[in-house]
Amino acid sequence: ELPSFTYKTNDIIGCGLVYPPPKITNKLLPYIFFTKNGKQIGKAILIEKDCESIRPYVLLKCCSIETNFGDNSFIYEVSKHYLIEEFYKEEEFE
Repeated sequence: ELPSFTYKTNDIIGCGLVYPPPKITNKLLPYIFFTKNGKQIGKAILIEKDCESIRPYVLLKCCSIETNFGDNSFIYEVSKHYLIEEFYKEEEFE
């Protein structure tokens, strides 16, 4: 079961896309992880198909956002994600 979470005004929700280092790319797949206020939410999600077409996308209903594509420091320590071992399984999304 995927974790549920709530959010409130001024919460910081993050999304990270990690591509493994080129020297070991043939062994590891890229993955996505999500954060809330600097802490990871749930497990990472492996990108097993068509990882070259990943693009940022946000859907909003009656709210506003600010984005940060790396121009400013991230609240989450991204270097923690050099290699990760815990992922959701595909059947958890069905």
